[in-house]
Amino acid sequence: MAATEIDAKFWNALHAVVQQAFESLPYAAKPDVIAFPYEGEEWKEQAQVDEKEDACYSATDEFIRGFCRHRHWPKKSTDDMRYFTEQRLRWAIAFLRILTIPWDKTGLVFLQRPEESGYDLLEWLLIDGYRERFPPTPHVPMRFSSPDNPEV
Repeated sequence: MAATEIDAKFWNALHAVVQQAFESLPYAAKPDVIAFPYEGEEWKEQAQVDEKEDACYSATDEFIRGFCRHRHWPKKSTDDMRYFTEQRLRWAIAFLRILTIPWDKTGLVFLQRPEESGYDLLEWLLIDGYRERFPPTPHVPMRFSSPDNPEV
């Protein structure tokens, strides 16, 4: 079997493992937030969800580490931990789906299998990869001007 065929099998297998993890995760409802009934204020509800995610980030990380270590979800968990784990799994499924798309007419994937693999890679993807999923915000210097000093 050629290396590129092994790469394709690896990415498809990892996608299947994440899909199975998603399907086996116990249900958790979206965290309770104060609803804002006015149009255009949905961002306030999302801001509350983001705050809750930040508050239980390390607990969610440990929950995921437990799954990667033992190959099943830990019994002790909160609704928030399971909900935010579900969000990470949804992100990982979409991300890995892109990596499993065949490259041109060869039917093989573009990206090679990484040196780290298995549940170590899954743990990295769901913890570090998820945390760094957005590009860093560029630093924009603030400049103020006034009539007396055009550039302060």
